[in-house]
Amino acid sequence: MQLLKNTITCLFLFLAVSFSYAQRGQGRMNPEKMKAEKIAFLTQKMDLMVDEAQKFWPLYNEFDNKREKLRTQKRETMPRTLNIDSMPDAAVTAILDKMLQLETEELNIRKEYHEKFKKVLTPKKMLMYYRAEHEFRDLLLWRLKKGRRNKHRGGK
Repeated sequence: MQLLKNTITCLFLFLAVSFSYAQRGQGRMNPEKMKAEKIAFLTQKMDLMVDEAQKFWPLYNEFDNKREKLRTQKRETMPRTLNIDSMPDAAVTAILDKMLQLETEELNIRKEYHEKFKKVLTPKKMLMYYRAEHEFRDLLLWRLKKGRRNKHRGGK
């Protein structure tokens, strides 16, 4: 059982490293590759056993899909090209209300899946999951900052 877990972890880490090296020199990471790297990262950090992984990942994928739908709605509600200065107050208020509604929906989804995760993970594994999510986000932000610095310097 331990050998299988170690093999799976090594496979995920190998794929993650391969994806990250393949992305060097490119502007953005492919979303599918980033997702694969995140799965490998979370699996390794959470130290999931095979039976835990079989229960956790389907729930996580549902959770992630719901969050992605909300992120899409947020981008559509307030696109970067929105000219706020030329908008009437009523339209701005409508956008603010919609954004708050979407934030509330996101919190409700997080609460829902927190309860679902509690049914398939130990409390320690849940905390490891939350920590790993933050660490992965921080890693992506670090890469983005590093990439911007290198871009401004003209190097890689």
